[in-house]
Amino acid sequence: MNDGFGHDAGDRLLIEVSDRLKRCVREQDLVARLGGDEFAILIEEGSARADMASTVAQRVIDALQEPFEVSGHRTRVSASIGIAHCGWTGADADSALMRADIAMYHAKANGKNQFVHFTDEMQQGVLHRLDMESWLREALAESQLCVYYQPIVTLGQRKVEAVEALVRWRHPTLGLLAPDEFLDVAEETGLIVPLGKQVLRDACAQIRLWRERYDENLIVSVNLSAAQLRDESIVDALALVLTEAGVAPEALMIEVTEGALIGDVRGATAVLESLSALGVTIAIDDFGTGYSSLSHLQLFPVDVIKVDKTFVADLCGGTEHSMLVRSVLAIAREFGLQVVAEGIESEEQEVQLRRLGCDYGQGYLYAHPVPASGIDELLGLTPALSVG
Repeated sequence: MNDGFGHDAGDRLLIEVSDRLKRCVREQDLVARLGGDEFAILIEEGSARADMASTVAQRVIDALQEPFEVSGHRTRVSASIGIAHCGWTGADADSALMRADIAMYHAKANGKNQFVHFTDEMQQGVLHRLDMESWLREALAESQLCVYYQPIVTLGQRKVEAVEALVRWRHPTLGLLAPDEFLDVAEETGLIVPLGKQVLRDACAQIRLWRERYDENLIVSVNLSAAQLRDESIVDALALVLTEAGVAPEALMIEVTEGALIGDVRGATAVLESLSALGVTIAIDDFGTGYSSLSHLQLFPVDVIKVDKTFVADLCGGTEHSMLVRSVLAIAREFGLQVVAEGIESEEQEVQLRRLGCDYGQGYLYAHPVPASGIDELLGLTPALSVG
């Protein structure tokens, strides 16, 4: 509201929200604005109403469903609500607010416009994330992060055409950690930016060696996060990495998910157009997983689409999934794009994909993500992968 219609409109909205909140509680209850768009409600639950907090929370959600008329504009808002019960020994205001805040962020993470009660497990999760952030900072400083690679092959011949760079964390006590165990923390803390640059440097240095030793046309694929897309220096930083590694831009493919693109379409378009002008290949990862895929192909300078593994996993389960993949391939042909099917795990899936006209694949059928030495073995032994 502040950005679109001015601070006066934003203030008026806050006042109207405040009025609705006050109508949701009893006279003896307290409603307060903590700051920004955050409010707190303090109620005393009588013995007759042991779960009054849930009742009030639902009342608030319902009250905010009705649109607001502010400065000649109609707008809607919703509430994410965290509930903390203060009946424990030694309770104080700060503890109550902290617990409610933790629960509120769980409500946001679960889809917003709902209420969530605080549990001890939530606090343990917060402490674990704080530990992970601290450890991750140490990992970046002490070079604990490493890059694994998974080949992308031609279906049928299984010739390695590209490799995808995938980050791993050699934690000193927890062992080798997969990306889903720490990338969320990296995204939330902004550490994804230096992490991404490290992966990019390592991948570019490695692809130079592979091009010199095995195949001058081999490509390395590196994932770009939403935070990196918002980084104004990303294009210059990437160009510098390529120059320092002595690698041509066409040796690099940048993968971005549809989710990373929709947050700031204009900014993402500018970054991808600059990368494309540099000569880098652009791929949309997890294609077709819930966003307006066709419009993205019209907006962004895309060269490759990667069919999400969920489609491939159910490919042999019925005609519906075959039709989905067939539709993606038809769209790709219409736009002159290459297609990579992700998550191929069986010969049957590969055969089906070839019948549908897909040319490239990636998955455990061919190789798990491995250190660079594992790709050396694949490329050095034979130009085609052997299963098993």
